[in-house]
Amino acid sequence: MRTMATAPAGIFDPLARIIRIAVPSKDKRALIYIHTALNDLKLKLEEIYRRLKERDSELLTNAVKALSGNDRERAAIYAAEIAEVRKLMKLVQVALLAVERLLERLKTMHIVNDMKVLQTTIGVLNQLKQMFASTMPELASSLDTIVTNVNAIVAETQTPEVSANVAVVTKEVQEILKEVELQAEEKIRQNLSPIPVQLEDLVEKQRPQSIATAQSIIDNLTKVPAMPTAYTPRVQYLQRFFDNDIEMQVYQQIVNNHGVLNVRECAIKLGVPEEEVRAILRRLESKGLIKVVA
Repeated sequence: MRTMATAPAGIFDPLARIIRIAVPSKDKRALIYIHTALNDLKLKLEEIYRRLKERDSELLTNAVKALSGNDRERAAIYAAEIAEVRKLMKLVQVALLAVERLLERLKTMHIVNDMKVLQTTIGVLNQLKQMFASTMPELASSLDTIVTNVNAIVAETQTPEVSANVAVVTKEVQEILKEVELQAEEKIRQNLSPIPVQLEDLVEKQRPQSIATAQSIIDNLTKVPAMPTAYTPRVQYLQRFFDNDIEMQVYQQIVNNHGVLNVRECAIKLGVPEEEVRAILRRLESKGLIKVVA
């Protein structure tokens, strides 16, 4: 059961200047919580982006060195990882810009006294949650917690203007996400060094081979090297991403065995055919929860 985040001492003082007395007290609670949660989320996203940027710089340096030394295989590995890191950076930048947009909307609440800003906020956060579901499950879990807590406050206070468990993607939500995606792409172009053409060519040649290699490993090996991709691969943070209990148990065995799954032993332990275990491995990889390594 989730516990609702509590605001630190003094958090209500600056917010009093944002949410005026004109806003009903029952609505203030939801606005104050979402404002605090979004600020916390922004700090988390900024830290993730910083770490990814450092990783990108490290990989690019190594890739160029490998290419200079005519080690094309190693250069291709680095280049492929750069492409993955930059995909994550774009997603994080989209989320950052969306959160900043929502915070600005909350600051103008006192002018129009429009509680539907919560509906827009929940809509955007739901879309961000889905965006991170397969790439950063823990971040998706944090977003889900915020949405759940806002819905709980709205339901408890019975705010008439906002329906609980809002999941509707309104036109405004779509426009916000479309705009911030374009802005994120531009920021990435401005802030990151371009990938040399030679490295991009290597990535394109390697990608189909990597997919085929992972498939071959799952289909043919008894012991499959499958590394969890979550920062903290604890199952309780990832339950919503599993289709059933067996899938969750297979993932747990991967974690317990430090990234290696004995398909035969797993099948016997769970009482299912080996092919079902292999099918689950393919699903876990397609969701981004594990990465099968050669």
